[in-house]
Amino acid sequence: MYFQRVELGALFSLEMGKIKTEGVGEVQEFIDICDYAVGLSRMMSGRVVTSERVGHSILEVPNPLGVIGVLTVFNFTVAVYGWNLSFSLAAGNATAWESSHTTPLCARDKIWCTETFPPILNVAIFDHLDQAIEWNNSVPQGLSSSLWTRDLRNAGQWIGPNGSDAGIVNINVGNSGAEISAAFGGNKVRAAEN
Repeated sequence: MYFQRVELGALFSLEMGKIKTEGVGEVQEFIDICDYAVGLSRMMSGRVVTSERVGHSILEVPNPLGVIGVLTVFNFTVAVYGWNLSFSLAAGNATAWESSHTTPLCARDKIWCTETFPPILNVAIFDHLDQAIEWNNSVPQGLSSSLWTRDLRNAGQWIGPNGSDAGIVNINVGNSGAEISAAFGGNKVRAAEN
C-alpha cells in the first residue's frame, strides 16, 4: 500500500470529491495506523491501570471477538476503515467492511441495517453467577456492566472471556459510561433488521 499510496489516493479523491492531497493523506493515515497497531499488538497481553475513581483499578483483558463489522462514511472511507481494520486485526479478529453507498468504488454488500445502542440499565439479584452472565449477555446492548460479589472466583469469572460481554466490566462498583485511562469498546453484537 505504501508504494501505491499516490495512485490509491488519486482514486479515493476521484470517488469522494476531495483534492488529491487529501486522498493521498487518507491512504497515508491508513498506513500509519497499521504501523501503530502492529506495535500495539505486542502490548495486548492485559494490564492493570489506575482508574480515575479513587480506590479502583482497571484490568484490561483482550478477548478476540471473531468477525468485526466496519461501516464507513463517504468522506473518510479509507482512514476510518484503516483505523478499525488495523486494531481489529491486532486484537486477533477478522473484519468485514461496508463503505457508504455514495462511494460505489469502495462499497461492499450491506452488513447490517440498524445499530442499536440505547442507554439501558438493568438491575437484578441472582442466586447463581451463570444466570447473571446469561441475562447480561442475552441482550444486544451493553456499554458497561457491574457485579457485586464477595467471592473472588465470581469476580474472575465475570471479567474473564466467558463472563460479561460488555465493553466496560466492573466489580463492586457502579457502571460508568467510560474510563479515561482505559481502552474503549464493547463486544456486543449490534441488532440488525431483517
